[in-house]
Amino acid sequence: PYANIAEMAERITAAAADTGLGLTLLPVFYAHSSFGGAAPNEGQRRFINDVNRFSRLVEKCHETVRTLNHAVVGIAPHSLRAVTPEELENIAAMVPGGPIHIHIAEQVK
Repeated sequence: PYANIAEMAERITAAAADTGLGLTLLPVFYAHSSFGGAAPNEGQRRFINDVNRFSRLVEKCHETVRTLNHAVVGIAPHSLRAVTPEELENIAAMVPGGPIHIHIAEQVK
């Protein structure tokens, strides 16, 4: 992980500013390897967040886009298997009315 939790968001925002593109910034929340809150496997560790760390990331994303016209922050819970219902409720509350993107169609449960 980067020392700056919002490193990628800052670079994406800078690219949007440089090119004049609008931006919908959707930090990804990934917490579990499977349904029911299963612990992540070793290969997933670099992607893992908890609700508190993700809250800091979302806050930093809001700060990052504050001066950019036509920018919005939402969230992207990775999939139904990678978040619990409680986590989904908590992170959705971080962007009231904001966009939410989640991979649902490929879920088999």
